[in-house]
Amino acid sequence: MILQGESYRPRASRGVAAAITGCAAFLVFAVPAFAAPSADDIGKALAAAVAATGQATLTYGGATASGDGVTLSDVKIVEVVPPPAPPAAPAPAKTESGAAAPAATPVVPPPPPTSVSIPALVFSGVAARSGGGFTATHLELDNGTSTARREQMTWTTAGLDTVVVPSAAEVTARAKVRPFAAFAAAGITISGKRFATPVTLASASGTIGDIAAPGPAAVHWEAHGLKLSPALLANSYVGAFITMLNYDSVDADMVFDGAWDTAADAMTLTSFSIGAPDMGKVTVSGKVSGFSVRGLSDPAKAKDARAAAKLDQVTLRLDNSGFVEHMLDMQAQMLGGTRDDVRTQITTAALPFFLGFVKNAAFRDQAQKALDDFLANPHSLTITAAAPQPVPLGDAMHAALHAPGTIPDLLGLSVTANN
Repeated sequence: MILQGESYRPRASRGVAAAITGCAAFLVFAVPAFAAPSADDIGKALAAAVAATGQATLTYGGATASGDGVTLSDVKIVEVVPPPAPPAAPAPAKTESGAAAPAATPVVPPPPPTSVSIPALVFSGVAARSGGGFTATHLELDNGTSTARREQMTWTTAGLDTVVVPSAAEVTARAKVRPFAAFAAAGITISGKRFATPVTLASASGTIGDIAAPGPAAVHWEAHGLKLSPALLANSYVGAFITMLNYDSVDADMVFDGAWDTAADAMTLTSFSIGAPDMGKVTVSGKVSGFSVRGLSDPAKAKDARAAAKLDQVTLRLDNSGFVEHMLDMQAQMLGGTRDDVRTQITTAALPFFLGFVKNAAFRDQAQKALDDFLANPHSLTITAAAPQPVPLGDAMHAALHAPGTIPDLLGLSVTANN
């Protein structure tokens, strides 16, 4: 991750945000700036900062300066891959009993290292820092390509504002970081062996608050025009479901707001929404706190990380703009009936059956009425979790797997429709 408190060891680029900010993952919070360094000094400082992470190397073909701007051409960032283990000794042709020895397990070559290639890094407003490294008011990294695990992502435009490249010594010391104040990218395409058709994303942007200030820093991220086609999800239940719902493609927008506490390595979710025209929008809001991103991604620490994460006053809202109607039509076509037939079957049979596992009778009645109203006039459905005390994520996950009927009481759930 790029936002870390005690640790400054960003992983190699693997996804959309990491690839877009691949060459900026080594940037930290600005300190006072001084005279502009030479173009070659800029290239060497950036390469040294990347190398100091121990996880990647950066090379460039040339460096030119114009005023306080610097351009590094033919930039490549390549993951540092540990050398493979030496091959095992060949097995004997026969065992001691004379039987043929089992065939040796074939050696599977590792995938090529993750890499990022950018025709040019164009820095504006460059100035040296007293402690080494440099600052820049803006960085353009257009027409880049990231390759990971035989899959590729490209983007047409990308830029970062208020960037700082630390000295190699600061990187080694795992300095507190803010990689940039804002980022924006457009024309993103992801393709590879797992994708029957490319995934495209029209644009992505975000901002990061001042992590040097006391308290958590605000984080905002949004993506627009994420296009998924049924062909992309071929041979999957999701692809078949989208096709059965009569959607030719899904064009989604996503928005995230939260706060990052670098000292505690914890993320607080304030709001997350994902929506698509002709389908609807799902919004999660409230407070989901204490998420250690590093902890949740580390199998050895995941259990403790889940225990530290808390669900507190969370609302899940579905705003329908066509998805429910498509679903009812799909069911009606399968059953040879009408939408009303499907509604009646759901509200008089399916819902009572599933709600019968819920122990809280008052919640059963409330949920039944809300879902009846929603299916009759599908505008919105709101589920609120308002437990008296924050609930550890691990407890909620355990209940969902082993005692789902206790979830309403554990989380203090309520359900309303069309409000």
